[in-house]
This record gives sequence, structure tokens and C-alpha cells, in this order.
Amino acid sequence: MASICTDRGGLRRISFVDAQGRRRSLRLGRMSKKDVEWMLPRVEALIDCTKSTRPPSPELLKWIAELPPKTQQKLKALGLIDAASMTVTLGELVEKFMALQDVKPATLAAYRQTTGSLTKVLGDATPVTKITTADADRWRKEQAKSGLSTATVAKRTNVAKVIFKRAVDWKMISSSPFAHLKSGNQRNPDRIHYVDDATINALLAVCPNNQWKAVIALARYAGLRCPGEVVALRWEDVDWRKLALTVRSPKTQRHVGHEVRVVPIEPRLRGILAALYEESSGKGPVIPCMQNGYKGYYMKVRRLVEAAGLTCWPRLVQNFRASCSIDWSQNNPPKDVAEWIGHSLTVAMGHYLSSSDRNFRAVTGTDEWTPPVPRGTENGVQVADEAA
Repeated sequence: MASICTDRGGLRRISFVDAQGRRRSLRLGRMSKKDVEWMLPRVEALIDCTKSTRPPSPELLKWIAELPPKTQQKLKALGLIDAASMTVTLGELVEKFMALQDVKPATLAAYRQTTGSLTKVLGDATPVTKITTADADRWRKEQAKSGLSTATVAKRTNVAKVIFKRAVDWKMISSSPFAHLKSGNQRNPDRIHYVDDATINALLAVCPNNQWKAVIALARYAGLRCPGEVVALRWEDVDWRKLALTVRSPKTQRHVGHEVRVVPIEPRLRGILAALYEESSGKGPVIPCMQNGYKGYYMKVRRLVEAAGLTCWPRLVQNFRASCSIDWSQNNPPKDVAEWIGHSLTVAMGHYLSSSDRNFRAVTGTDEWTPPVPRGTENGVQVADEAA
């Protein structure tokens, strides 16, 4: 293997035979024997890598990254390391991570927000081996300072942790500098808004046709994800006898057992669907106007809200579905509601359900309660206490 040699003047070098059988030397200058002895097994490990053509381990990569640039260049000149094994940059890690994702466009966009913030704060040319826990803390602090909600910061933190966990799995680094971060609660109660019947009736009144009425009603009264599940719905999926919808979910189709669910057709939705059915041939998509593209659906809903004289609420479209979940949860078992809506109970409690004023009043009996009047104010005038 390799051996330590001391030349005239106390100059140290590590002598070894390379993969081609040539005698080579790594010249280290005036280095203490103890430091050279500490370096020797690492140099031997690099020699083994070149002879077996396997990549260096994460520990070796970390050690290489921490070496002075001059020593790195010497190792490179001797053929013990190459540019690829010397450093994997944050930009390269992000590029590989994004290329391997098989998720929906909306999720991919959320990932890009996280990767963009990582490269902006830490630098896309920074070697991943040089990113420390302090850097991770600095990134998290920058996210909090940027005005993002607590839930958004928590979501970005979770994605960042996944990215660096992949870097560990891919043996780019030995441990993740983001592992110590707590993702936090991704629930944002300020963005949960209950869309009541009066609001929906106002929206339906300004819809240009029955198709758009059905879009609103399917999201609000059947809890369908809009636009994905609404666009995918076909008349063959409507069972008029059982009053049931067979819903195919593009979002959950990759998960076994969650590709399809059956949703009840409640009375508020029934009439709107029936009117649209009478206009159709009874076959094909329920919403034909959105089959050739639906990128502008969000702005269409926004314009309908404004046309109805209403103020836009947070999560404009998503809260239709959340409000449906809240309604169904009043009188149905949570397990049934979760199956109809198409998410877990944990997701429902964290992102969809909130306590309602209606339930609060039902418990307190507010509608049947007359507040007491202080003695002496029956006529609206405070009189002097008799004992005064």
C-alpha cells in the first residue's frame, strides 16, 4: 500500500503505487508525522477507489472538501480524485432532485419555491459537503424573515429536509445539515374560510351557464378537487339511481386503493347536475368547456366572486372543498367523510376542518337566550341603589 517517507530537511511525502503500477508520491512539505499518519489511511482509501473504479465514500468526499485547495490539486494531479468527486454543488443536487420527481405540476411548483430559496440563500455553486447546520439555521431564519406564513415556512423546511436526505441516500454527504430542523405545523387556520350557502347562491346567480354552475357546485357540495377531479368527471360516472358520483382523482391515482372514490350527490347539487344533464347527450365529460385547457379557471372563479359583489377569501377554490368537508362532518362519521372527500383524518383535522359558529351557538343555545339586565337598568337608566 502507501508508506510515509521523510526527505532531507524534514519534508514529508506519502509514497504509493498507482493503478497503472507506477511509483508516485504525494508531497506534503513540512507536515508533522502525526498529521501525515492521520492522512495516510485516507490516501490509501483513495488509491483503492482508483484501482476498483468505485466512487469515494461520503466521508472521503467530506474530507476532500475540507482539504486546502493546493492539496486537492495535488491529489487531482496524481489521479486520486477528479473534479466530479471533489465536489457536488447545491445547484447540481437540486437539479438531480427535481429531475427525479414524479409529482403533479402544483407540487413541483412548490418544490421549486423551496429549491429557489436554498440556492438564493446558500449559493448554487456551494459544495454540499460544505453546507453546515449553521447554514441550515441561517436559511430557515431567512424564510421566517421574508414574510412567509408559519405554515409555508414549515412546508419549505420539510421539502429542504427531504432534498438533503436524498443527498445522504445518494452518498453525496455523510449526514444531512438540515436533519436537526423541526418542520413545524403546516396548518394555517387563518386561511380556512367557510363558504356558506348565501355566498354560493350569489355565485351561481352570476354564472354564465349551467356548466360553470356545476363547476362551483361540484367543488362546494361534492368536495371535488378543482379543476383536476371536476374535469375528469364523466356522465358515465353519475349514478342517478343511487345518487352517487364515481370520482377519479389525478392527485391520488398513484396510491393503491385511492385511485377512485364514491361521493354522494346531495340535494343542493342534484338539481344543478340534472339541469346540465338535460342539455347533454348523457355521455362524455360533464364539463366539456374545460376539456381543452383550464389554466384560467382560478381567474374565472375570481371574476365570478367579484361580479357577485363579494370579497375574495383565502384559498379561493380550495375552501369550497374544505367547506363541504365541514358540512358533512356535522352529521356523519369522520371515517365516512374522509372517504368521500378523499383524504386522511389527519389531513382533514390539519387543513380542512375548523370549529364553526353554528356549532358554538348550538352548544350555548345563543339563539334562545336573553342576556340578563343589571338591576335598575330595565328602562335603560341606572338608578341609585336603595341602600345609598
